[in-house]
Amino acid sequence: MVPNGTVVANADLVRLQSDSAFLGSYDVPNAGYKNTVATIATPNLSYLNQTGAAVTENAFGAQCSNNSICFASDPAGFFGGAITLVTGTGLPASFSGSNIATAFDLNQSALITSAPGFVTLDFNQPNALTLVALPRAGVPSGTVDFVEDYIGTVTAVSGNTVTIQPTGSDQFGKPLPLIATANSSTKFDNCTTATIACVHTNQSLSVDASIGTDGSVTLLEVDNLNDTTGDEVEGTIATIDATHQVFVIVVADKLTATNSTDTTFQTQVKQGAPVQVALGSSATFAVDTKGLLVPAANLSTFSGFSSLAPGQTVRVNVSSTGSSTTGTAFNQVTVSKVTLRFSRLTGNISTVVAGNSVFNYDVTTIPALFALTSNPQVQIFPGVTLFDGASDLTGVTAGNSVSIRALFLPSSTPSFFAAKVRKH
Repeated sequence: MVPNGTVVANADLVRLQSDSAFLGSYDVPNAGYKNTVATIATPNLSYLNQTGAAVTENAFGAQCSNNSICFASDPAGFFGGAITLVTGTGLPASFSGSNIATAFDLNQSALITSAPGFVTLDFNQPNALTLVALPRAGVPSGTVDFVEDYIGTVTAVSGNTVTIQPTGSDQFGKPLPLIATANSSTKFDNCTTATIACVHTNQSLSVDASIGTDGSVTLLEVDNLNDTTGDEVEGTIATIDATHQVFVIVVADKLTATNSTDTTFQTQVKQGAPVQVALGSSATFAVDTKGLLVPAANLSTFSGFSSLAPGQTVRVNVSSTGSSTTGTAFNQVTVSKVTLRFSRLTGNISTVVAGNSVFNYDVTTIPALFALTSNPQVQIFPGVTLFDGASDLTGVTAGNSVSIRALFLPSSTPSFFAAKVRKH
């Protein structure tokens, strides 16, 4: 257990569609429990209003227009609240070697208009969250769950063991670090030696890891993110302005370089907030495949401004910050590099061709943000793509609700290349 008030983790609910957030391994005495209580604080709330009408944001009557990106922040820095999971709704009456996860249903706990008439989040809505026994179907023997695309800064390296502190907001205190150990099977990307020697303090990494039944954390893949020493942000593209050659992302991760002198970046570009991105005169484009063997012809479709699309997740190297050049209220960053990373989305399956390692989504069930007009195809990689809820693609059928973590390349066929598939 951890002391009351400890920040265990920062949770991005969009990422949790396909991935798990590791909250730690704790010794809990085997005894009867009435309930367990989790407190969820949401200091930043950004959303794209696609309801078809303006939304009232707060008690002061602020409006978010249709098709606009809006940023709401509770004056007290707190949306949501304490959640009590009582025995009657699935909490085991006693813990005896049990492994559990909490599953959020975004359809139940998403943005709602509260009784006073303004936007809030209410995780206490019926069926908003449930307890799930671990491991899920499809997870390898000896593994309880995965930690996926965990982004942070290395604070210590001892032998093969790495301590990684999550980057981003620490408004309520720094969350607990991830401590994981590499073995002979660990893959190292963007690394010349392909060994633990590539990892050093103050480095920004994205790692995948497995959680063993004994609570041990083993590194599966280590991806070096910062190939420069400058400031960086990562987020999901919400809107694109082709006329002014700028686009807006909602910041999911922020890395302030140890030698950063940009005070505007340090103080005004915030996790969870929208920021406008402009390309520098010689900005480059790249794709972070994290080991997926995506054909070069598909990767080559991500090569410039016209390759960008709403719903893509990108990481950008910031060269300077300033005010928006389009008259909006957003801060603007000018960038020297744009790297495509993994998007998350959920929808219902239309067709599955397991022999070809592909399936199609029903486009009518995919979030409107992606602006797709036909059923998109998803490529999986047998033996590489992680599954949970099903052992492989043969366990998925038409009509199933499935979430993916995938590279989104709308100009290629397929459009999505999945590193993770989660059947709900």
